Amino acid sequence: MSSLEIILAELDAAIQSADEARRSGLVQRFTRQLREQIDSLDEEKIGVYDEIIYNLARNIELPSRVELAEALADIVRAPVRTIRDLAFDDQIEVAGPVIRRSGRLSKEDTVRLAREKGQAHLLVLSERPNLPPAVTDIIVDRGHVPVRRRVAGNQTARFSEKAFRKLADSAEGDQLLANILARRRDIPTTLTERIVRKARALAAKKMVEGTLPIACNANDSIAADGNARMAVFGASPADLPSEGKKDQADHSPVDEHAICKMAIEGNITAAMRHIAKRTRLPFGYVVCLFSSASIDPLLDVLKIAGFHWTSVEPIVMRRLGKQQRGQMEKAELAFLARDRKTARTRIAKGLRLYLRNRGRVEELVESLAR
Repeated sequence: MSSLEIILAELDAAIQSADEARRSGLVQRFTRQLREQIDSLDEEKIGVYDEIIYNLARNIELPSRVELAEALADIVRAPVRTIRDLAFDDQIEVAGPVIRRSGRLSKEDTVRLAREKGQAHLLVLSERPNLPPAVTDIIVDRGHVPVRRRVAGNQTARFSEKAFRKLADSAEGDQLLANILARRRDIPTTLTERIVRKARALAAKKMVEGTLPIACNANDSIAADGNARMAVFGASPADLPSEGKKDQADHSPVDEHAICKMAIEGNITAAMRHIAKRTRLPFGYVVCLFSSASIDPLLDVLKIAGFHWTSVEPIVMRRLGKQQRGQMEKAELAFLARDRKTARTRIAKGLRLYLRNRGRVEELVESLAR
């Protein structure tokens, strides 16, 4: 028996086998080989890998399929059948990386995803770069409020006039969506005027009712220390607890909307504490990220926290302060363009540095708390 026949026999046995570990091991092996050899393979040979990986991966456990999706999502010439199978997986953990990042999905694939899959898939699809009107029309039709906000905030997505009108209709009762649409440069002028007019009316109504959140106040403060600079906007140094202290916010919900509300209300300390919980990062490290001279570390940690831009916006506004509001559009584009995996890598590198200097940093946090 030739070596090829031995490999084929091994594959057939693995595909038919009930041994999930065996199949997963082969998927990892062939995926690794594909990644190593991809530049030297023609489409026909990639197709062979495609058939092998596709058949093996059909019946492996969720963590293994998630790992496969992450491994293939950024490969320019990734195996098409496998990519498509992963994109249509009902588990968003599997489908998400491929939908968001893979260039091997065709326009027809994205149209079908928009038509057939649920809100979680639509939310991720809304972030995909360069969505055509054929896809955004369906997303706007089928998407719930978070989906419509997300796709409206995708600056590379293109919309038909019909889709823009539907978004404008939705924005009449949704101030966040109105704000997002007002920043788009491709929306028809007549609709922009209508959105702005409605948003102002809605804001006035909420102000009368006392429900309009104030995004920033005059008490933004900056605390500095010789070699280290830490800015805590919306809170005075006395409000900043150390890692060992607890406050009432510890017992409040840690979901995205609750954290957003904390930031809007100026309770940035509680927001940072809950971001630390959500990302499992040290509180002191999150303070450092928030206080960095650059906005990028904060955008990274909010990306890995899984936040949507509508929740990120008030946190970033607190960080930038009134004098830098003009940078919000740039910050939004930077956040939407961010890849969660890459953000996680950057945060991990910074965390290692933080842990090496943790004693000095915590001493600074403690000094701010006194």
